[in-house]
Amino acid sequence: MKKIKQPYLYIFLWILGLFLIASVILPQNTPPAAAIASNSTDIEILNYGWKNGNDQSIPSRDVNQKYFTRKLTLPAITKDTLLVIRNSYRGVQILIDQDVRLDYGFSSDNTSLLGNVFVRLPLTPADSRKELTLNFKNNYAKLTSEIEYPMLVSASSFSYYILRQNAGVVLTVISLFLMVAVMLLLIIWLKNRSFWLSKTSLYSLVIFIFLTAIWLLSDSPVLQIYISGSLRIVLLSFCSFMLMPIPLLTFINDALKQPHPLLYVLQLVLLGNIILQCILQQIGVLDFIQMLSVTHILMIVSIVAILYVLLREVRLYKTDYARNILLAFFILSLFSTIALIVFYINPMSNYNMFFRIGLLLFIVMLSCFSFHKIYLVSQEQEQLQFYRQLAYTDAMTKVRNRSAFEQVRNRIADTGSDASMTVFMFDINNLKHTNDTYGHQAGDDIIQRAAELLHTVFHDIGQLYRIGGDEFLVISERNFTSPQALYALLDQKLEEYNKTAEYPLTIAKGYASNSRHEKGIDELLELADQAMYEDKRKKQKKI
Repeated sequence: MKKIKQPYLYIFLWILGLFLIASVILPQNTPPAAAIASNSTDIEILNYGWKNGNDQSIPSRDVNQKYFTRKLTLPAITKDTLLVIRNSYRGVQILIDQDVRLDYGFSSDNTSLLGNVFVRLPLTPADSRKELTLNFKNNYAKLTSEIEYPMLVSASSFSYYILRQNAGVVLTVISLFLMVAVMLLLIIWLKNRSFWLSKTSLYSLVIFIFLTAIWLLSDSPVLQIYISGSLRIVLLSFCSFMLMPIPLLTFINDALKQPHPLLYVLQLVLLGNIILQCILQQIGVLDFIQMLSVTHILMIVSIVAILYVLLREVRLYKTDYARNILLAFFILSLFSTIALIVFYINPMSNYNMFFRIGLLLFIVMLSCFSFHKIYLVSQEQEQLQFYRQLAYTDAMTKVRNRSAFEQVRNRIADTGSDASMTVFMFDINNLKHTNDTYGHQAGDDIIQRAAELLHTVFHDIGQLYRIGGDEFLVISERNFTSPQALYALLDQKLEEYNKTAEYPLTIAKGYASNSRHEKGIDELLELADQAMYEDKRKKQKKI
């Protein structure tokens, strides 16, 4: 593949992948899981009196049949009560005295991916003492997870229960979104600075943190409190999970001294996996759960690849930044491995907690390392700026020196004679006489006062340079056909200064303007110099 085509392929795959993700999530006709407002604060777990479909007592909740049934006589129901049950990736049908009240993917043949969501049915006091029947359909042959006991609860109490049980997730997600906001503000701040630290690296980190927050939020039941389309939340969780490694690979590759092609290939493979899985999900061949092992394998391959390139980077270049990222990634890998092991042992367990802790530690460490790198780069840039300023600043007067002038002169010369420009030349009169009469300290004082006066008058007109012992110059990107107002202000300042000055100060001045855009910088300098010496001769004749 030619290098010139790689960015286009990458962008195309991203666009196609995001389009397919949107097509998977948005149009779904999801089974209802309504959020209904209520004020009761009681929670009752229905953990007794259950029978199977044959009215026999059941010793265990752990089942693996394709279809199975659980029955129970409801207790007394108060007003504004919800029956809540977690479906455990199964289709659920809820009947009250054989009347179907809610069907979440039980009767549908084209809905296999239902997620692990809370199915909610509003009850009324009229449902008291009636027979509750729960029909389950197992869409996956190897799914043997237990069925949790249903609960009777008000909507407000259920919301409180979910938020309390998932307080860690909520706090983590809020922290991550705040981190995204801080990173975006940092990017904006850096754009306004005189340096820029790899925007690819920072943007990738922001996207990774954002996707992590979306995945944690959608993988928890928190959104189910407010959104009835639970399947959309489940699909969003899978899609964000599959997208997460891609910006991370980009971040790692950008942190290397020499980007590794393996990480770029893996990004394309991961994008291809997302596209393929979205297509298979859409046409009903396989769903995300059935292809989850493929996603996990690619995750493991990505982890191994990142560890390999980071170890290689540390071995070859011994960079502290790569070593720090390696440490953070080791922590993430450790917690991710624990989460995967717990998931495959018991998919209904709180495996997400381990991954969440590892991700949060990983993101905090990456952010701290990035901030530290930005700080170091900013310090280096400030030092370079200081030394550059020092190299182009006149030590005595603190205005730009001859070197700075020559640099600007060369830049202007390269642009030709099209630019609007005026050159002002100044020369301190009788400086040699001051040095001979009052000493060189007096001469230095005269030069400093002259620089201050010229800066006061011309600082908003153009840049002031000291180009010789007693010579100053201002270059303005404007055309002045008559600078008499500026000269009058300068003469006024000189007159005020000389009233109290110990040593007299007069300045000869001249200018040249490129009003017709026909003169280059060298010609303007020559004309301004001639005008200045003509002014000097006139002042000497008056004396």
